Formats: sequence, structure tokens, C-alpha cells
Amino acid sequence: MRQIGLALFVIGLLVAVMCGAKLPADPDTAFPDTWPVFVVAWLVAVAGLVMWRRDLAASHQHHDDTTSHGQPGVQAFDALRLMDAMTSEIAVASAGTDAKDPAFLDRLDRLMQEHIEPFVDQRQRLIRQLGLQKASEVLVAVAVGERLVNRSWSAAADGYPDEANASLAEAASAMDEAQSALSRAMQSI
Repeated sequence: MRQIGLALFVIGLLVAVMCGAKLPADPDTAFPDTWPVFVVAWLVAVAGLVMWRRDLAASHQHHDDTTSHGQPGVQAFDALRLMDAMTSEIAVASAGTDAKDPAFLDRLDRLMQEHIEPFVDQRQRLIRQLGLQKASEVLVAVAVGERLVNRSWSAAADGYPDEANASLAEAASAMDEAQSALSRAMQSI
């Protein structure tokens, strides 16, 4: 169904653009003689878009149903578990590793791959489960923390260990804020 909807959307859009781009044969008329075809093609494009989006929404709903095993709040609890691990890993990295150490960059790479990226991959589920406003509070704080971790990595790679340590400490406080926002949001589930 998704491919049919996408095909109808693309074909309808192309035909509508071609019909809409034609100039009128008579300079005294405002519209070309292809306007009925334009309207039909536009309606086909809209119908295809609706079919495509409904199928996408249904597949996302099916994916959520199969991953939650019928238990409400499972994704949010998974997100909270990831957030706990991420926050503790950043705290360990900021306290226990010197930015001059070559292992510092590896630790930050591992932090990004094992903790931050999996959490960010769940953003659509968080939005559906927590609502846009509550999820955005969490995701904005995580984005700030992610940016600061990247800044710390860049500073360490460029040979500025003081900036790397300071950025990582700021990232830890941003992730603490994200964790408290997620905990507050989950109380309402």
C-alpha cells in the first residue's frame, strides 16, 4: 500500500506540474485548456499522499505494539534506563578520565555510540508516548548534552584538555537535567 500511495503521489504531482505549467493557447484566457487534468492529477497526488502517510502511521503503530508486548510505558522505561546509563557514563567520563589521555576520545566515541545515539533513536516513540511538549523538554536537554559531548571530543582532539573537561562537565549537568525532565514526564504516564 505504501508503494502504491507513493507512486500515486509522484505521478499525480508530475502530471499536475506539467498541466499547470502550460500557457493558455489564447492570450485572452486566464487558464490553459489542461486545467481539468490538473485538478484530477492534483486530487490523485493528494489521495496518494494520504494513502502513503496512513500506511506509515499504521506501520509505526504496529511496530510500537510489537515492541511493547502490551505493557504501557515500556518504551519510556527503556528510555529512562538508557538515560540512567548515559548520565552515569558521562559522570564517570568527566570525573575519571583526563582529556590529555588518548583513551578519552575512545571513551567519548563509545559514549555516543552506546548511550546517546540509542536514546536519540527513540525520539519518535517518546513523542508519541509522552506528548510533544514533555518529550521536547527531554529531547532539547539531550541535544544540549550531545552537542557538549561533541564539543568536548573536538576540544580534546585539538589539544585543549581544559575546554574538553569543562564541556564534559557541562554535558553531565545537561544530561542530569534531561533525566529529571524524563522522570517528571513519566510520572504522568
